[in-house]
Order: sequence, then structure tokens, then C-alpha cells
Amino acid sequence: MVDIRDFSIDELCNAGKIIVIHSAMNGGKTETLVKEMKRALYNGVNSMAYNTDINARERDAIVVDGKIFHPALTVGPISEIKKDFEDRRSQLEYFLDKPITWGEEIMIRGVPHIKGYPLRVLGVDEVNFFMKNDQEAREMLALADWCSNQKVASYFAGLSHDFRHMPFGLVERLIKYADIVGQKKPACMGIPEGEVKCSKPATHSQRLWTRQYAESQGLEHLPDFNFVGKKHNRIVGLYVPAPFFDLTVASETKEEEARQSEIEYLPVCKDCAKHPYKNETGLVLDAIRKGVDPSSAVDDELITKKIINFLTHPFEGYVERTPEGIYVPLHKNNPFS
Repeated sequence: MVDIRDFSIDELCNAGKIIVIHSAMNGGKTETLVKEMKRALYNGVNSMAYNTDINARERDAIVVDGKIFHPALTVGPISEIKKDFEDRRSQLEYFLDKPITWGEEIMIRGVPHIKGYPLRVLGVDEVNFFMKNDQEAREMLALADWCSNQKVASYFAGLSHDFRHMPFGLVERLIKYADIVGQKKPACMGIPEGEVKCSKPATHSQRLWTRQYAESQGLEHLPDFNFVGKKHNRIVGLYVPAPFFDLTVASETKEEEARQSEIEYLPVCKDCAKHPYKNETGLVLDAIRKGVDPSSAVDDELITKKIINFLTHPFEGYVERTPEGIYVPLHKNNPFS
């Protein structure tokens, strides 16, 4: 039997290791991150968690299922993470050789830490929002590398794919760079036929709209998507799969905040995942790539308008609309065909 007391603090807290935890939506990755942040204290070190200001609903806390609130700092650019972490570490190092009361806390910018414990664990939730482009990906890899050189364990939790099962930002680069990769595969929550839950290993994130919201968008004909809820209750006839052209990242407006109550996410398997209007989105993009009027690609003015709005959105990065109204494709290939 191995006695845990034989291990050094470095070994107990994965010092210098880069750990990535990814899964489908509601797959347990954030819960795992929070557990690792809490476990640090049992190993005699402090931890510090960060999340993104893109998510307007969770400020200065990492939230699991709306019930568990773990203290965190909400930041904008990646540079704020390193700056804050270094400052906290410096403040906590002051107490390492000072007489203190066992378990005495110090509050630093709203987050409690234990005096006498070094800061050796860093956690980032929703890392996919921090790696939207090449520059951000390089900065995140640099942060991970810095943590490794400083003997700081760094945990990154996030989605590797969006609800269309397409790469979410450039998280794959971080996965390849990591020392340890944990992929959570929950059970599929879909009810494909009859009343039986699928339960296959879930690899996809299914975004759902309430039927009421779909009708308000003129998409009342979308099919039902039945599933088992978090309370293990069957939910039938109330939700539909979000269309393929729904924007990946919501804007921070009052209208969008209200819309969030109309959206649900589920972990599902490949067979149960549904993406209405994927083919139509590909047809519109093909028309743009060929220099053809995109309105001729799909015989539905409303759908065409929504698809073009998706393709030309700055975050999506598929098409640019010039001041003259000309649509310019930004990729050589059509990823939707």
C-alpha cells in the first residue's frame, strides 16, 4: 500500500501539469474542475479559478447546475488571468514564513485563500471562449507553458466542439499540448423512439429551443426533440432542436438574456443529435462561394435571411459582407457540405 504522506506537495497537486477536461454540454467538466480546485486545499495549497466575461450570467463564480457556486474571478483577456494570479501568489507568499492561526483566511478581491498555503493551482472554466482565434490560442498556450515552468498545476475545462459538433474555437490545440486529458462521456439524454432513454455514450452537445420560442421565430414546423431532464423526468413535445444557423455565442443584450430561458442543452450521442437546416446552410454558402445570388439557393426567404445572418456574423467567420453589399467567403472549402 502506498502512503499518501510519502508524496511531496508537487506530486499531490500535479505541479507543473497541464490538464484539460472536455465533454459535451452538461457533461460534468465544470463539476470536475470545481472538485480539483477544492481538492487543492486538502493537499496544502491554494487554488484560483477564472471564467470569461462573455458569459453574462456567471460573474465571479463558477456555477454547477445552478446550485454549486465556487469563488472565481471573471476576466476579459487572457493577460488578466496571469496578472491576477501573480499578484495573489505574491500576497500569499508573504505569509509562508509568518506565524499564523491554523486555517486563517485572507480575502483577495472577493476570493478567500488560506494563509500559510502557497498558490499552486490555476483553473480556467469555459476555456473555449478564451481561444476563439489564433492570437488567443497562442496566449492560452503561453499561459499553460508559464504555469508549467512555475510548477503550477493548470486545469482547463471547456467544450472542444459546439452544438453543431464543429470545433469550438481552437481548444484542440490545447488538448494536444496537455499532459493529461480527461474526456467526460455522460449518457445520452435523448428519447429517440417511444419512451426509452437512449443512454449511449454522449459525444455531442444538443442545443434545444422551446417550441414556443421556435414559433415566435417563424419555425413552428421544427420537429419535437424529446429527452430526459436533470430530474429524470420525461420531457415530451416542449422542445425542438435549434437550427444549424443559430449563432454559436449569444450577444449580451436584454433580449438575448431573455432568450436564454428558452434554450436548453443536452449531452447526446451521434445518432440522436439533430441539426435542422444544415444542408440549406451549406447550399447558401456554396452559392456565395460561386458568386451566385444566395437567395436563389433556398426557396424560403426567412430561412435564407437567417442563414446569411449566421454566415456573416463576426464570431462565426464564414462570410464577410463588404460596404457595397457583396458577400465574400472567408474559407476555401465549405465545411457544411
